[in-house]
Amino acid sequence: MNERLNHAVINAVEEIFQTILGVKVKSKEPIEKIIDKDKHELNVVISIIGEISGAITLKSSKKLASLIASKMLGTDVEEDSEDMKDAAREFLNIIMGTIKRHYSSGNPFDISVPTIIIGGDYLVYTKARKDDNVSLIDFNYNGNFFCVEIYLK
Repeated sequence: MNERLNHAVINAVEEIFQTILGVKVKSKEPIEKIIDKDKHELNVVISIIGEISGAITLKSSKKLASLIASKMLGTDVEEDSEDMKDAAREFLNIIMGTIKRHYSSGNPFDISVPTIIIGGDYLVYTKARKDDNVSLIDFNYNGNFFCVEIYLK
């Protein structure tokens, strides 16, 4: 478990929710566990490579993704719409840029283009094996729960 990265993720998520959406989120302490087998309707994945390598996945409900997109765009955004998908990818992109800043003053890693997966009957392994450990950070935004899963090689 990379404590420095975990704290950078928590700080970045809290900062972006406050700055862009004007709301506060609460995080739980990061835990290390086997790949998160909870079902999430929406997963946005960004791979990282450099000083550290792996993947970071934002996992939430489509309802929460639609709410975030609506706040970002200033208009109602339907679940499963292209606007919701684009906003979810961009939201994690913004968070990733902030994670990099909180993690190091240099350029600790490069990031991939975000990939979004929507549905309910799948697991995202991001090159991890099903019994590999990952860091999992749960967040709560007004009763809407989401998590960030960090897999490092």
